[in-house]
Amino acid sequence: MGLSDKIMNVLTMGATFEYECDDCGTEFESGTPECPECESENVDELEPATA
Repeated sequence: MGLSDKIMNVLTMGATFEYECDDCGTEFESGTPECPECESENVDELEPATA
């Protein structure tokens, strides 16, 4: 599947950000702002957690 290929590319690149989808509400970590659930690009970047 194309989506799993995208996920593997993101994992091997290592540059990920946290996002929340405005359409379905899913929170996810990714290197690209595209929701893995509904494939929307209508997402907000979340602030990274501080230690």
